[in-house]
Amino acid sequence: MNNKQQANEKISYQTRTTSNLHLKNSSAQSRLFSVAIFFIFLSFSIFLSIFVGSIYQKDEEIYVQNRYIFFLTELEKYLSQSIDIAKGYEAFYLSSEYVSPNESNEFLTNLSAPYKDYIDYIVIAKEYQIDYIFSNNSDNQPFVPEHFETLINNITYVYDQSKASYMGPYQLETGATVYIASIPLTNMHTNLCFGSAHIIFNTEHLNEIITSLAEKYNLEIVVYNASDTISPIIGSNLTMSKNPYVFEGSNTFSWKIYATTTDPIRHTTLIQILVFSIGLCVSVLSAITYLVNKESKYQLTYATTHDPLTTLYNRRYLETVQQTLLQNPLKNRPSYGLLHIDIDDFKIINDTLGHQVGDQILVEVSRVLKSITRTHDLVFRIGGDEFLIVIPDITTALELVEMRKRLEHDFEENFQYQQFPSFSGLSMGIALYTKDSKDFDSVMRMADADMYNVKRIRKALRSHNMTPSTKK
Repeated sequence: MNNKQQANEKISYQTRTTSNLHLKNSSAQSRLFSVAIFFIFLSFSIFLSIFVGSIYQKDEEIYVQNRYIFFLTELEKYLSQSIDIAKGYEAFYLSSEYVSPNESNEFLTNLSAPYKDYIDYIVIAKEYQIDYIFSNNSDNQPFVPEHFETLINNITYVYDQSKASYMGPYQLETGATVYIASIPLTNMHTNLCFGSAHIIFNTEHLNEIITSLAEKYNLEIVVYNASDTISPIIGSNLTMSKNPYVFEGSNTFSWKIYATTTDPIRHTTLIQILVFSIGLCVSVLSAITYLVNKESKYQLTYATTHDPLTTLYNRRYLETVQQTLLQNPLKNRPSYGLLHIDIDDFKIINDTLGHQVGDQILVEVSRVLKSITRTHDLVFRIGGDEFLIVIPDITTALELVEMRKRLEHDFEENFQYQQFPSFSGLSMGIALYTKDSKDFDSVMRMADADMYNVKRIRKALRSHNMTPSTKK
């Protein structure tokens, strides 16, 4: 490619960049930018939700810990009663050389009366043997030691180790479920263990107490045995999906308790979801607003530079092209070919067949002209039935003549004559714009004059039935 052709290409693409490519791609660019804006706001929303979550998580942790302390303090009041009963009986037993069953029954009746709802049995063992069984409720089933195999084993453990043991819930052979607190009985003078007291709690009532205390302090809890963290004693495994805080449980029973708050204002996850949701809405609205604004600007720009019927460039955009050409210095100004096109007998078509048919012909002519021109050629509709093609990289009149012949041939090949039998063809006038040309308008007038000369020749030929093209 020679220097002139390179200059032609440069100015051609320069012109297109300022309008054609910009207009064609601005809609896609607007969508890309709107997507970018969406993800920018979305990323910020994620960051903000994480940041706010970290702040609220600490606040939530402190809140849950404080609530849990209150919860556990009240729960311990109930659970520590087993120790109180055991120590009370220990003092009672050591106060006399011999304690009869009746005396034990009377003492334990008075001692456990306040706890009648949730203590079912009290079993007193001397060394390795059960010495006395106390039923705290007349509705209780008869106590069968064989049903308490774990209790029997625990009597030996507590006596040998002089150490308390807390178990539960424990399912009996009867189907009932109980908690068992086993406390050693020790002689305060000799500090030797002489037996053990075993407090058997009513599971249903104790679970109700735990649940009501949790509700009181806005806690959702799951309670596991320390030895079994698969099946919860109280609560549901679903709570584990809420990232609860873990506590070791009470001093009485070996529990592992997972707790989270039921207060939505204090719940970190809900706060994060709220912040993220607001951010997501802002992201969507920002992206939509940007896209709508850009699309509006694009539509406005497109409407001012394109013909609404044919979508070709209009005369206003032709003025922009002229300014671009004239901005180049004379020595660097490339050559351009101008093709001024007019539809033959278009007024007759409008007058006889109507403007609707005329518009259809204009649209079809525009379609064909766009399809047969090159990517960097500029096609304009500059009047009712007038078109202009600005062709870069044309350096001689001979090249421009050959270009006209090619376009005339391609037009004849592509136009749908069978749909528009009244269409008689186009007249194309040419002129060459060079660095020696005075101005663009003068070259346009030359192309216009050539076009009318071609039109007269074509009309004369048609009048003698010598039309230069064969309609399809």
